[in-house]
Amino acid sequence: MSRLAQPMALGEALAHRVSQRVSQRGDTATAAKAYAGERMRRGRTRKDGSIGKPRPFGFVVSKDYAQAIGLQDTWFESSADFHRKANVRAGSFRVSGGMWSGLQVRNVGSSGVVVDFAGSSLGSSRQSSRTASGRARRRAVKVRNQLKAGTVFRTSGVNVIQPKDNETDALVAAVCRWSQNITGRILGADAEKFSTTADQQLLQMVLQRFDGSR
Repeated sequence: MSRLAQPMALGEALAHRVSQRVSQRGDTATAAKAYAGERMRRGRTRKDGSIGKPRPFGFVVSKDYAQAIGLQDTWFESSADFHRKANVRAGSFRVSGGMWSGLQVRNVGSSGVVVDFAGSSLGSSRQSSRTASGRARRRAVKVRNQLKAGTVFRTSGVNVIQPKDNETDALVAAVCRWSQNITGRILGADAEKFSTTADQQLLQMVLQRFDGSR
């Protein structure tokens, strides 16, 4: 059996679990900061020297991005206003779904795997209508999904694919179960059920993905 079989079973099950928990339910391993509310800037200076009313900085997205998520406006009072109108579940970090579509499990060497984001998807920031060479831009600019995940971490303090403690326990429990099965075969004994505080659903998912065991 491939040396990657067990690591891939762990990685694939974890990726599936985390995607469900975060992108669908907004349940992050660490608490996410709230989306920024309205921020005001100094009003314009009038001809007579007086200062006008403070104006909101606003939150702006590209036209392509707004259209992709079903919005007509590109200017919003704040990040919180944008995410509310886009009907984004707090903590899910899923607006267009582009970043989450790139979630992958890939091998590192011959015996390890890593869970991260591949590919690119439409970014929210406005881009110049022309390329660096001065030509009219024909397509909307895309952003690497791994960069998007990094931006989420910098702005909200959340690693969107960080496992919870009971999920980590489930991965450890799966490895223990495999070792227990091997020992049982060597000694000619049946593996006993063992008690664990791990995420049982994830544990069963790992075991099923590897060899259909429980």
